[in-house]
Amino acid sequence: MSVTFTEVPVKSPNDRREYRSITLDNGIKAILISDSETTKAAACLCVNVGSFADPPHIAGLAHFLEHMLFLGTSKYPHENEYSAYIQNHGGNKNASTSQETTDYYFDIDHAFLHGALDRFAQFFLGPLFTETATDREMHAVDSEHCRNIQIDARRQGAVFTQICRKDHPASKFSTGNLQTLSVPDLREQLLKFHSTYYSASIMTLSILGRENLDQLQNWVLEFFSGIPSNGCVSPPVSSQLFEPQALPLEVRIVPVRHFRNMRLMWPLRSSYWDKWRQKPTRYVSHLLGHEGSGSLLSLLKRRGWANSLETGSFRETKGYCVLNCFITLTETGFEARNEVVSLVFSYLDMLRRTLGPDKQWVYAEEAQIALNAFNFKQQEEPMDLVQHLAEELIYYPPKDILSTSLFWDFDTDLIREILDQLVPSNLLLYVVAKDFEGQTDRTEKYSSVPFASSKVPEATQQAWEHAPESQDLYMPRPNPFIPTQFGLKAPIMGLEVLDRREYPRLIMHTPLTNFWYKEDNIYGQPRARVYIRFVTPHVYSSPRNFVLSDIGVNLIEDRLDEVFYGARLAGLEVGFQLVVSGIEMKVSGYNDKIAIFLKDIAAFVSQFQVDSVRFPVIQEKVQRDYKNARLDQPISIATLDSITCMRMNRWTNDEKLAVFENPVSASEVERMVHTIFREDVKLDILAMGNITEQEALDMVSSVVKIAPTPDASVVLGSRPMPSSCYPYNRMVNLPPLPRTSLQSLIPPPADASEMVPETGIYSRRLANLNPDDLNSASVITFMCGMEYPRANALLTLAVELLLEPAFYQLRTVEQLGYVVQRYASCTDNVISMKIAVQSGTKDPVYLESRIWAFLHAFRKDLGAISDDEFNSSVQSLVVKKEEKPHTLGKLVHRFWTHITEHRADFDRIHQEIKELKTLTKAEVIEFYDKIILSDHRQVMSVLVFGKAHRGLVDTPAPAGTHLITDHVAFKRSMPLYPVYTDNIASRL
Repeated sequence: MSVTFTEVPVKSPNDRREYRSITLDNGIKAILISDSETTKAAACLCVNVGSFADPPHIAGLAHFLEHMLFLGTSKYPHENEYSAYIQNHGGNKNASTSQETTDYYFDIDHAFLHGALDRFAQFFLGPLFTETATDREMHAVDSEHCRNIQIDARRQGAVFTQICRKDHPASKFSTGNLQTLSVPDLREQLLKFHSTYYSASIMTLSILGRENLDQLQNWVLEFFSGIPSNGCVSPPVSSQLFEPQALPLEVRIVPVRHFRNMRLMWPLRSSYWDKWRQKPTRYVSHLLGHEGSGSLLSLLKRRGWANSLETGSFRETKGYCVLNCFITLTETGFEARNEVVSLVFSYLDMLRRTLGPDKQWVYAEEAQIALNAFNFKQQEEPMDLVQHLAEELIYYPPKDILSTSLFWDFDTDLIREILDQLVPSNLLLYVVAKDFEGQTDRTEKYSSVPFASSKVPEATQQAWEHAPESQDLYMPRPNPFIPTQFGLKAPIMGLEVLDRREYPRLIMHTPLTNFWYKEDNIYGQPRARVYIRFVTPHVYSSPRNFVLSDIGVNLIEDRLDEVFYGARLAGLEVGFQLVVSGIEMKVSGYNDKIAIFLKDIAAFVSQFQVDSVRFPVIQEKVQRDYKNARLDQPISIATLDSITCMRMNRWTNDEKLAVFENPVSASEVERMVHTIFREDVKLDILAMGNITEQEALDMVSSVVKIAPTPDASVVLGSRPMPSSCYPYNRMVNLPPLPRTSLQSLIPPPADASEMVPETGIYSRRLANLNPDDLNSASVITFMCGMEYPRANALLTLAVELLLEPAFYQLRTVEQLGYVVQRYASCTDNVISMKIAVQSGTKDPVYLESRIWAFLHAFRKDLGAISDDEFNSSVQSLVVKKEEKPHTLGKLVHRFWTHITEHRADFDRIHQEIKELKTLTKAEVIEFYDKIILSDHRQVMSVLVFGKAHRGLVDTPAPAGTHLITDHVAFKRSMPLYPVYTDNIASRL
């Protein structure tokens, strides 16, 4: 088979990868990417068909087929052959089904790309769709749906299917569940759908490898040229989403979480996807969603009506586009929601009045920002890139798929055409609030979402159409933060620098400061990052201090969003984060303006005063965030609770909410902000990027006192913290419990009748606080002691060995639930392993029992593993650890983690790789036995009981279980792991 060469994609001058675009004789369009430095190869195949093509009587068939393709093919019939191959060679895999596309993608150790492509291609050549797998995987889809039911964004999407035209594919239930998939001829329907739509004529393919382009092309021909084409084209989709006269319509929805928001949606006459050079919808969204002075959001916040505003496409396909404006409302904003809508139309009227050639400078600014990002493109992760490009090939010419973000042609007629559709008569208005409980008259069929809908009254529509002009609403001002200087300050050596182990240097060590610096000689980007941790004992010393700090940070960010919105657009970012040891301020972006940006931020923090209008709004937001956190997914609640029980100075959401029982004052918050930035502080600083050492010192010393010397120009001063006050983080060191048998807890696996006697376990039992959530979860944590290279190597290899077997057994075979997690972690220099399952049908005690059953059965498998399999797993883990950060931000994050853990052992990964290569199977088995099966193991489980099983939460626990009912009392009674300290001064 031959190929047709198409135009080579235009790439960024900063992109070192090579590209080739081809079309196979069977119609597959492919983009090939050669990267001589990559440790990971990747591929994605996108089929231009999705849930819109579901048969009317089988909702979710496209999504179900996506699940089934992973479960065996004619050439590789074993159900987890593909998944195991990817996992055993350092890779990851996934798939996703949208309305018009279905993507399948993976990454893998670059040396095993050929074998992965062989297995991957069989999805589209010979899937089995066995009866047994079909029956089982329906339950996995049903579990996924059960998880999604409690996600408010998905619930709002479900309501959308109920109010659009019934003959439009947007009205379909796309996920599917046990009810919709329980049809007698399901396997035949899968085969029919696959043969009809999985045609090469509507497939696009993207492959990245270390091989040259000719070799990658040969592999594409070898594996994908045999995919048949029936000439199928993707099903057309109408842009007419609603019946005539259906709009304007208001829809009132009751959410799961505690919030109030509004979404204004306008269905457009066209999707405008072919106007990507002009980007009229992007231009309008940019202006409507602006957050600087004169913006809609600025006025809404000053009136105390809103906290945030976002614009873009709520739903967008090749057939239609719905432009939307999403506003999070305050309580007073909810009461004044008609006035909020009126202000939206006032702003749109202002845009229509002022739009003209003289406003092309706004478009030119956007174009320049996009061009800067393109010219200095940061390298994507291989799997992210191939998925993005396979999708882009569906919509855009191959030559342009790398540059679709650029702005080319300012077209006022197109922009005005968009604006003329953003009118009250074309409005679909969502209002989402708990306030509507008991006021709805409809329930969405599959997710049971309560809602009501009604036409917007004529008088209200008329008021919106004649919304008054406001002098507070005007076009943005020119952006002073757009960079103009992009020169590099060091010769660029590429990723090989990491092999030479060049790390940050400690350039200052004083009683006040540890200052680390490294220039960028790797990425060739005109960017820099400055991270500062203000280490203070005050933030986490009590729940009240934490809440005061949280409100203060939210108030700071709330104001900075407007003041420095232009900086954010231009590529400069600032973020604040509360951590156990204090507060972090992270600044990043183009180095041209970063020093000015940092100084402006520090000046603002130094002069911080509580805004009397925003204070009650932000206080209510923070309180609501704590309430909503109690309604998270059960697996998240259980994981967080296990950390709370094991980590000192960790406060539950209930403890934070209790703070509000005594009024919080603005003056308290103001004092706390000044305290944490000025008093009893130790500074950890890391500066990296396209800046010299002297520039880094000058930049930081101009805003923060980094040495105990008087300097009137310093914006944020501070006094050194006594070493005795340093807020070290401590972890509970669980004493092993007396030996007991867990026979009653653990039903023996089907292939084993003998159970190993167990020591006891520490356990927490919690009721799911969401009364409608069907999901339960079990999270088991195995503590593994203080970290050091060989212990880390043993733990991560043990987890690597059980990753795929655990997923296959607990999810694929037993169908316990859609979410199965297993991973290693390190907290405060203590390492652990977690295994967790969330289920919409099984109670958490049963889930825990099946996890234990798997762990016992896997012990036999571990003993029987061959040397080749063991060595393959070692190599798979080595590949993962050797993967180099593709961006400056990821490398800085890695170094920052080492610094803030008080170790600064930047060579840790290389040390662990060295240890990995010397591990024996016997050592791993000994380690597994010690942490999971021995008398000395340290184990805690947290069980969260969902709606159907809430009555079991108070049932007696099995013998040998230490129930934790009070985490504070528990931690006070437990010994602690020691504090790790490092001789930082020796690094000078």
